[in-house]
Amino acid sequence: MKNAMAKWSDVPYKLWLLLILGVPMAALVAFSSLLVSEKNNVLHEMESLDNASHFIMQASDLVQELQRERGYTSGYIASKGGKFQAELWQQRASTDTKYLQTAADLAKLGDDETQRKMKHDFGMGFEELKRLKETREAASALAISYQDSLDYYSKVNSLLLEPIIYMSQMSMDREISSNYLAYYYLQQVKEKAGRQRAVLTYAFTEGSFPAGQYEKFLGYVADEKYSRRLFLSLATPDIREKYQAEMADKWVQEADRMRGVAVDKGIVGKFDIDAEYWYNLQTRKINTMDNIGDFFDRKITD
Repeated sequence: MKNAMAKWSDVPYKLWLLLILGVPMAALVAFSSLLVSEKNNVLHEMESLDNASHFIMQASDLVQELQRERGYTSGYIASKGGKFQAELWQQRASTDTKYLQTAADLAKLGDDETQRKMKHDFGMGFEELKRLKETREAASALAISYQDSLDYYSKVNSLLLEPIIYMSQMSMDREISSNYLAYYYLQQVKEKAGRQRAVLTYAFTEGSFPAGQYEKFLGYVADEKYSRRLFLSLATPDIREKYQAEMADKWVQEADRMRGVAVDKGIVGKFDIDAEYWYNLQTRKINTMDNIGDFFDRKITD
């Protein structure tokens, strides 16, 4: 029968070979395209993370400058302008330099969804920084209360630190995400230590806590311990070991001893501790934590 179904033997050899090899080849091409697409996505993520990481480190450095300025401002106000004047003026210049660098880096962030969100979130902190000039002028003229000054700087720092937590959501790599989260809590440890520096600089200058500040101080101490616990639970073993080794510094221990005096004598006052000595040692403690932050930076970006 001429109309019988065609057999494989009736199919020309070249067409038969095309059918046999064509389907696997098409699948291979599709799979290769998928691999290239995934690789491009990974490269895009790495580039986005690198840009965001660089900016976060800059923003963290700006926060550190603002933390120092907050502490000097507290001592200046407490002493009615009699102490910390030269240090405060010099620190303001350092803060301004870092602000200009960070603002320039903020403008360089890319246009992908993540970096646009970072621009928006960090932009809130920069918007609040527009009040820095008037806050400084009021502090210089002793026309602002210690509490209002402390609250302003602390608000700015919180706005600049909070977006860091979003970095933990940017990467599909669990270790990278965990590192960013640990870095966020390390920055919170530093911020709470910075608030303690400002509060005790005032208290040691005055010889007592202002009304209601002792309780706030105890809250900062508790917050630092809580953030440190979270940081250590998320940090990799090498970072934990470095942190514990760095914090064994005898001057860090001396800063903690003075803080203990404030905890024990907070109600009665009469601390008999030099405010400048405290400021310098607590600053050394915070700078030690900043060394851990630099270690983080190298670990995340390498």
